Amino acid sequence: MNVVLSDMESTPLEFMESLKRTTGMKWTAIDWQSNQMRTGKASEARRYLKYIFKPLSVVFRKDVENIVAWQQFYGISFAFWSRLLQRPKTARLTVMTFIYKPKDGWIGNLYKRFIRYAVTSRYIDTIICPSSDECNRYAETFGVPREKFTFVPWCIEDHSTQYRRDPSRETEYILGTGRSNRDWPLLIESVRDTEYRVKIIDDTFKSAEIPENVQVFNNVGGGHALQYLANAWAFVIPIDTPDVSAGQTVLLTAWSFGIPVVCTRGKGLSDDYIEDGVDALLVDKDPVQLRAALDCLRDDPKLYECLAQNGRKKFEENYTEKALGRNVGQTFIERE
Repeated sequence: MNVVLSDMESTPLEFMESLKRTTGMKWTAIDWQSNQMRTGKASEARRYLKYIFKPLSVVFRKDVENIVAWQQFYGISFAFWSRLLQRPKTARLTVMTFIYKPKDGWIGNLYKRFIRYAVTSRYIDTIICPSSDECNRYAETFGVPREKFTFVPWCIEDHSTQYRRDPSRETEYILGTGRSNRDWPLLIESVRDTEYRVKIIDDTFKSAEIPENVQVFNNVGGGHALQYLANAWAFVIPIDTPDVSAGQTVLLTAWSFGIPVVCTRGKGLSDDYIEDGVDALLVDKDPVQLRAALDCLRDDPKLYECLAQNGRKKFEENYTEKALGRNVGQTFIERE
């Protein structure tokens, strides 16, 4: 039996079918939904408990031959428990979407030891990262051979036909979404005392200093967030820590809707996904540069349209769920 472990309500069918075609093998999705909107410490605790303990049900199964962990923590926890309990290695494990962001204090130390214990074990065969730089950095961080890591571009479901621009609602604003590794104060500072209107969707961001032209939403998700994107004029991704990969999902979502993107430089997006001036605008982590890029979009309609069209075309060719299934399947075959 070959399984895909995900934290979604339902693993995308196009991904599953593409993985099946590419590998020539039948795959079954096991969906342990755990990443719903975070509303407090209790929901966070429940989410991590699922990450840690759900894979135990697979550890003791003897009929599972191959595992693709779409949610990285399901794969990491599977390897952790297998090593701790000294289980025989009967399954080949590929961990997708691997991202490690150090944490502070004793919790950070414990977290790093937990990850290292899993990734240095014989139970993980391949670790897929969403950027090439991370493959090198994580190999060094955890003392793991570089060949255990590989870069596979991230992909998403295309919702652009389901959520279309609605003229009856507010339009012509700048949108920013996401909770991981975002520098929202940078975006806020870049539009302070300007006529730009900004909406930020992040259920974890809190700030007492929000100017009148900026709105922060802590309780918007799913289709509501996509409708905000469909009506947006531009999309901004202000990366906080450049060495930590983040923003792939929202970048591709904006591209799928044909919305021009401005992004701060970082090891992931700017190296492996974005071609500056062609499909997005890259700036340094500086509010003056970010504002100047927004001004360029406002003052140059040809550039605006070019970025919108090229982003959509790039998404269609490289970043659909079908492409992800194909890329993961090819990685699986190449490493047999």
